[in-house]
Amino acid sequence: AGHVISTIEIIDSIDDPPREVCAAAEGTLEGATLTVELDCFVRPVDLRHKEQHSRPPWLPAAQVVRESVDITEAAAVTRDIFRGWVSKVRSSIPEQKGSYATEIYN
Repeated sequence: AGHVISTIEIIDSIDDPPREVCAAAEGTLEGATLTVELDCFVRPVDLRHKEQHSRPPWLPAAQVVRESVDITEAAAVTRDIFRGWVSKVRSSIPEQKGSYATEIYN
């Protein structure tokens, strides 16, 4: 299998404690079959704990997408699949109740 693309994108940050919501994709090409493994997780913003990933129940489950592609299109198709995944993960993030808002108005 040839490696096509591997990417992680920080989609949003959530507070209390400060964490980043991330989406990840790993695309590989075998023959004319592109396999894109999609995942998402939450990780601490603190660099000392960056590798501690968690998956709150509101995040979508990991997915695998397979497409038949020409080798010249594999990277572009992987990016397109990842864009859709990023949108899905972003829309799953709950509306945040900013603690600062209640402190200001109470």
